[in-house]
Amino acid sequence: MKVDKKYNPPKFSEVMAQLSLVKLTWKGEDWSIGDWGRKHRVNVVKTNRSKENKVEIFNTFVAALLQVARTRGRYAERIELMKEYFQNFSDITEIKTREMLRENKYPWISRAINVILESQRLVQVSSFEWEGYFQESEANFENGFDKDKFLEINGAGPKGRDFALAQFSLYWCAIDRHLAHILDRTGLILHGFNDHGFGTNPSNRRNYKFMQQLVIQFSKETGWVPRSSEEWSPGAIDAALWLFGQGICKSNPECENCPTKNLCLAYRNKGY
Repeated sequence: MKVDKKYNPPKFSEVMAQLSLVKLTWKGEDWSIGDWGRKHRVNVVKTNRSKENKVEIFNTFVAALLQVARTRGRYAERIELMKEYFQNFSDITEIKTREMLRENKYPWISRAINVILESQRLVQVSSFEWEGYFQESEANFENGFDKDKFLEINGAGPKGRDFALAQFSLYWCAIDRHLAHILDRTGLILHGFNDHGFGTNPSNRRNYKFMQQLVIQFSKETGWVPRSSEEWSPGAIDAALWLFGQGICKSNPECENCPTKNLCLAYRNKGY
């Protein structure tokens, strides 16, 4: 019997139109997926970017820089612990850093100590200014900002760096396995089929950069332009699809509850 497979990918605008009004509960609060991306994420970035205390910015940024595999769910706790332990740059010692990481149950303490102490040295150089750094990252977001000095720190990978930048800029998104699954299942990934880095493994550098560029492409298709919080910025897309992945498109997806199932290639072809 011939099986009629449907491989025409949905448009990004169609998927987001279906998702935007869906309400999900996160940490006791009800959010629409659209508001989580375009309002909540915008507010997070504005709040973080407006901070004047350099140590507070450091704590938020570096707590995110350490967010890699098997640390999920401890990011908010780590920020609070870093605020408690590191109220001044002079507080950032190897001993206190080790104590903080143990309390945070961080899995790779030696690696993390190096990231924190090297980041401290980097930001305490007289020429370093956080706002200038964020502006430089935004000027280079389309090429991946590969010359970022934070990437030169042993243990600070691109994914963690991108997640850290996403706390301070809507230009940035960090591609994780949840976002990769959604791009794959829905068929949105096929819009980049001819790209040389095509693939859905975020641990593969070429695949990672390909998916990041695809998110930027989708942003531009909605009318988003740099220096704007309107439409779907890369950060807003990342946040919205993250919430969708937490609430519906999980490792074991709840397809029958999904508003995009009639658009989704995996559901249409029963490949989920």
